Amino acid sequence: MVKINDSNRIIPKKQSVFQASRWFWVFYLFAVVIGIFLRTYLISDQVIIDDEWHALNFSTNHSVWYILTHFARAGANVIPINAYVRILMVSTGWSELLLVLPSMIFGIAGLLVFPLILKRIFNSRVTIFFSLLLAFSPLLIFYSRVCRPYSVYAFLGFLGIWILYEWMLTGGKKIGLLFAVTGVLCVYFHFVGMIFVFVPLGVAVFIKWVEKFSWPPASQEKIIPSYTQLLSLGFCTLICLAIFLVPAFAQSLPNMNSNVHPAEFSVKSIVEFSRILSGNSNLFLILLFYTFAIIGLIRLFRKSFLLGLSFFSVFTAYLLAAFISKFDYAHVPLVLARYLIPAFPMVYILVALGVDSLWKTATRIPINKKVTNAVCYGLAGALL
Repeated sequence: MVKINDSNRIIPKKQSVFQASRWFWVFYLFAVVIGIFLRTYLISDQVIIDDEWHALNFSTNHSVWYILTHFARAGANVIPINAYVRILMVSTGWSELLLVLPSMIFGIAGLLVFPLILKRIFNSRVTIFFSLLLAFSPLLIFYSRVCRPYSVYAFLGFLGIWILYEWMLTGGKKIGLLFAVTGVLCVYFHFVGMIFVFVPLGVAVFIKWVEKFSWPPASQEKIIPSYTQLLSLGFCTLICLAIFLVPAFAQSLPNMNSNVHPAEFSVKSIVEFSRILSGNSNLFLILLFYTFAIIGLIRLFRKSFLLGLSFFSVFTAYLLAAFISKFDYAHVPLVLARYLIPAFPMVYILVALGVDSLWKTATRIPINKKVTNAVCYGLAGALL
């Protein structure tokens, strides 16, 4: 950690990825290879099924221009996916591999990029365990293999938060512009991306505001951009989104009915959602997963108040939006999970921080190190 001269606030010290040890690169490459294998195994034998047909059916009888200015409510409301499917049809023709190619590329890109971003802030053990959770994530694997927007949406939503974090600490104009571009694309691929773009930005504005009350927790970073820059960026992002989406809304809204299948939440919905998020069906492992996540969230708040509050606020905002709006099929656990898919890597960070905390605590226990290491490896491995 490094102290800031003009206050008691501290910010995480950034580390050079290239200074990482040889073992870090060994485990990083292992996680990447395993993740790529799980995302590509027998992919050429896979057939188009279920929701993947929405975009194909919609794009068959419409031009690219029509697709860019319209969307259908039932499953074909992702304009860039519809346009991509149409362009394939009139150029190379459809094939299963080409249809899922964008999802596969962005799924693999996450394996390569996300751990390297984290390594600049967290230690090697946190980063490696995060890489493994990412590689073995059932939901991320599934949506990296289908013609749906969720893999691209997950990549852009998660990446955007780290770009915003970098901008908050440096104030670089190019970084701010990159966040705006990433945010627009994220929402363009999925409307719920609004939460992943504007909630963290709102958190930054809030932290900037409380600075004047001399209420900085020890882990609160100094926000470099001014109020004007923060609000201007948010406004410009909204303007760009309006340019991309308003024509489609204007053309399609008269033919759309709101809440065709409103959500009916139950305890079962939440339980099944928690299982999908943890990637486990065993009760003990689910409880272990969320125990580590809670420990990790506490540790993240201590390390970076901005990141901790952003992660917490994103989850809170999404769940409130789902329960209040009761958007179509929101009570279906898979729907609830896939709309929140950019937050899955966030939870993996928290779990990795929790596992790292366990490891550090175990080293202080006066027991044979082989025993403590075996327990830590066993508990960590059980979550994969």
